[in-house]
Amino acid sequence: MCIVIDTNALSYVFNQNSKGHQDFEPVRKWVIEGEGRIVYGGTKYKEELLKAHRYLRLIRRLKDARRACEIKEELVNAECVRLEKTTKGTNCNDQHIIAIFVVSGCRLFCSCDSRSDKYIRDKSLYPKGQPRPSIYRSCNHRHLLSRKYIVRLRNVA
Repeated sequence: MCIVIDTNALSYVFNQNSKGHQDFEPVRKWVIEGEGRIVYGGTKYKEELLKAHRYLRLIRRLKDARRACEIKEELVNAECVRLEKTTKGTNCNDQHIIAIFVVSGCRLFCSCDSRSDKYIRDKSLYPKGQPRPSIYRSCNHRHLLSRKYIVRLRNVA
């Protein structure tokens, strides 16, 4: 089971003192103690991760423990370029996130920002037949942290 965690949600998921942690604690437990794995990749995501430098070491430790998995950067970057062309003229600014879903096959997204939802869920941005990701935004969505979202990841680095 895998999940892409938007960098805007990392503090809510992993910082127990953050204001929104209670809603995102099930994700932390699922990744640290359960069957969850974080999926990430691509240049833009890594750049955003550098801005959230507090979590770099944690992501590295999770990767070493096989709880985080990097997708091939060149494939995510190429898909991101395609998506930027497709969404040109819109206010979509999360093409790099959608690219991770397209390339990896991951089906679960954790974010605090609902502005990208319509793009994350837009079936025209995904290959025909690929399920669109579900979005975890609060503890009311803990049912999403289940075996239903087990996928065999593609294009792991």
